[in-house]
Amino acid sequence: MNTLDQKMEAILANWKVEEYIAYLYLSIANADMSIVKIELDLIHHRLTNLLKNNFPNVTVDVATLLDHLRIASEMRSDLERIKIIEALSKKYRLSLEIKGQIVSDLLELVHVDDKMVYSEYRLMHYIEASFTV
Repeated sequence: MNTLDQKMEAILANWKVEEYIAYLYLSIANADMSIVKIELDLIHHRLTNLLKNNFPNVTVDVATLLDHLRIASEMRSDLERIKIIEALSKKYRLSLEIKGQIVSDLLELVHVDDKMVYSEYRLMHYIEASFTV
């Protein structure tokens, strides 16, 4: 088993739904190779609301979660991000309502820093496609 497969196995075994969703947000923010404060603030706000409204049993400090996963999202290539998202979307079958909220949040996140790049849109479309499978 290669290193990427071992990392994937560890992520699939250990990550919870809140980590999966936070990873989606952080991956979009980092698709342009930088995460700025306005993006982190928006992620924190949207993720907190999404978890509170849809996963009331999840008690997590969103700031700590984002700090932990930010490093993970920055160290991934596009291929690794896609493989992680694909695997976790199969593991966590979210409702259409939650998927719709995430897509709406991610689209807002793409535009919040006034820096629109192809990699953000490509990843955004991949996430939307992974939600329809």
